[in-house]
Amino acid sequence: MFGKQHLVSLVLLLLFKASLFSQSTDSLLKTIRVKYQTIKSNLKNYDTVTVDIWEQSTEGGEATGYYKKDKKRELKLIKENLFGETGKVEYEYYFDNSRLIFIFEKRHKYNRPIYWDEKHMKESNDIEIFDPKKTIITEDRYYFYQEKIIRWLNNEKKEVDLLVVTNVKIGEDLVADANKLRDELRKR
Repeated sequence: MFGKQHLVSLVLLLLFKASLFSQSTDSLLKTIRVKYQTIKSNLKNYDTVTVDIWEQSTEGGEATGYYKKDKKRELKLIKENLFGETGKVEYEYYFDNSRLIFIFEKRHKYNRPIYWDEKHMKESNDIEIFDPKKTIITEDRYYFYQEKIIRWLNNEKKEVDLLVVTNVKIGEDLVADANKLRDELRKR
């Protein structure tokens, strides 16, 4: 009899803990969203620094850091644009107290390479030229607490399973990218 009671107690404890984690995550997400909105609404009040980026994409890119205008000169946002022949990727990295809290990723996939004009189309027996109106845009949102991914919403705004090791690795890579950009901007 003791074994069944112990098992029931353990199951109830696990359910309670999962419920608390969910409430805790929801609370963190609300806080992150408020900080995101605060940063977005203050963009015109920040100092900016821009650097060119060549090693991450075929057509280059740039990153702009947004800093509070105070003695600490705290980094609040990095906007990164990476350009390619067949698309571009835009990242917005949001920081609070020098820690990554949120990333908004926007991917643009072109219908053809940017140089695909009528001549290329005919030479390749194709039926289309590059048309920016046919660009497919997808968006992902990544939320972080203590620089660990706590939620990932895909293009359909559906939650991506963070119990999958590769998804956690993606979160770690995003943090590393943000920190690398932050360090590069500090040099300027």
